[in-house]
Amino acid sequence: MSVGRKWLLGIGVGLLGTMLLIASFSMGVFVGERGMTRGELQPAGPGGVPAVPQQPAQPVPPDKPQEGNQVPVLKGIVRRLSRDLITLETEDGTKLVQVSSDTAVRLTENGEREGSLEDVKPGVGVAVIGRMDPDARMLRADTIVVFPLPQGK
Repeated sequence: MSVGRKWLLGIGVGLLGTMLLIASFSMGVFVGERGMTRGELQPAGPGGVPAVPQQPAQPVPPDKPQEGNQVPVLKGIVRRLSRDLITLETEDGTKLVQVSSDTAVRLTENGEREGSLEDVKPGVGVAVIGRMDPDARMLRADTIVVFPLPQGK
């Protein structure tokens, strides 16, 4: 075997050893953080002490939202309005929101106060709190919070 082939063989063996070392280190980090179980992986807290398990969220039926459990489902900028639909430009693209005379409107500029659907205009920022309408497959707004856009938007 020539000297050149010996060097190539040595470099190959060195690379394989380095790759094995990196893989072993990565596996150790993974097992140290998550534990090695066949069941459900549970993240461990500092020092390997298991983290406090969190209670799974109870599903809320789409036709009966619970007071206080609603969160802003959509936030974005109003692009178009019709009698019963608002078109929002969100980070995830354009979304449609159903509104009705029962939809509450809150204004946050200059202190929080009640508003009306007439305060929701193209170009304003809103957060929509509501529930999904399974038939229409869109959000049915219970509350719309109108907030001022940062300067320059």
